[in-house]
Amino acid sequence: MPDENEKRNKHAIADDIMKRLSSEIEKRGIDADTVLVGSLARGTALKNSDVDIFIRFSRNYERAKMERAGLDLGFSIFPDATPKYAEHPYISSVVSGTKVDIVPCYRIEFNTPKISSVDRTPLHTQYMKERLTGKSIEEVILTKLFLRKQGIYGSELKTEGFSGYVCELLILHFGTFYNFMEQMSRLSGRLVIRDNVKEFHSPVVIIDPVDLSRNAGAAVSNDSLSVLKTASKFFLMFPSDDYFYYDENPGTEPVKHERGTYLLALVIERPDIIDDILFPQVHLTRKKLGEFAENMELPLLNIFDHVEEKTVTVLMEFASPSLPSIEKRTGPPAGNMNVVSFIEKHMNSPDFVRGPFVENGRIVIEVRRKITQFRDIFRNNLENINFGKNLNRLKPGASILDNQEEIRKSDAYRAFLSVKSPFLSARKDFKK
Repeated sequence: MPDENEKRNKHAIADDIMKRLSSEIEKRGIDADTVLVGSLARGTALKNSDVDIFIRFSRNYERAKMERAGLDLGFSIFPDATPKYAEHPYISSVVSGTKVDIVPCYRIEFNTPKISSVDRTPLHTQYMKERLTGKSIEEVILTKLFLRKQGIYGSELKTEGFSGYVCELLILHFGTFYNFMEQMSRLSGRLVIRDNVKEFHSPVVIIDPVDLSRNAGAAVSNDSLSVLKTASKFFLMFPSDDYFYYDENPGTEPVKHERGTYLLALVIERPDIIDDILFPQVHLTRKKLGEFAENMELPLLNIFDHVEEKTVTVLMEFASPSLPSIEKRTGPPAGNMNVVSFIEKHMNSPDFVRGPFVENGRIVIEVRRKITQFRDIFRNNLENINFGKNLNRLKPGASILDNQEEIRKSDAYRAFLSVKSPFLSARKDFKK
């Protein structure tokens, strides 16, 4: 967690920016104010966290005018800032090594209709500042550190985990980190907190007290919840500080052995889009490649995606590099009128090898496969596999690599071998 010096420096940065923004707002006669939001404002920030400042506009402004004014105000403080786009535009800059976001929103009250989803954020901060005490703040930080170690901290589509706000709601509900661990270690189904005001079907349902129609835990995937359930069991069995220690540059484990499998790697250029747009497409690509392998009856053992600064890689691990040269074609039941046409079609084919014969009441004929190598099967079918809007545009430049030595030296392969989710620090204590 950040030391007192880091906290003071970040609050000083925030205070200075808000003062300058307020001066610009007054000078321009804009009906708006500024507010520090997020974990820094609530005292639950982890080390190297961002500074998030919101400009709250009157609801009398049309959305387009509000967005333009928000950007203009941000650029008046940081002329060289980077414009970014989520639900609506905001600006991002760096001050003394600290990332600063300036985000426009509308000023709303508790449980009143929002115009954009970020309108709730200042209310989240107000709600938590009124309820989190010194002790509960410490419990929230422990929760965040634990979830971060497990790779399930953050509601971004890259992570599909628990946001900082959700961590705070969890501690308000369970009281302490230890109680939270105990409850999660015994949880067998979904995690549901507070009565539903409407039906939610997500793995985690936590009704947002600021907006009772919203599930604050909607971003959490079933896999992330499963990691939490598993890790909490082992933490209670073998408590360790390792569960809270976070290495900013963990690297990857060296390759210690050959797996005796066959590897293929799809490598495609990383498009210049935000993570919340990119990662759903990366996950879609992985899913569609897996479905294609299954439909083609390829012996796929594992499929893994890895995103780097300039490339996206989907690594596929197979039991073998090719299909048998002979393929069985199973036709209709013997009593079906299409039996004759099925037999004529395949026996007159230049690829015919053997048959016809009957298996389990159906006509079977063996033919020779034209393409057997997996690399060729994928190369010939990439055009028909959906990668998502932005990755599809880059498909012509995609490569299917099968040089085994080259793949095993890649960062994607090392990341694949290094996966520990859930992280279990005390494996030595239960290994026999």
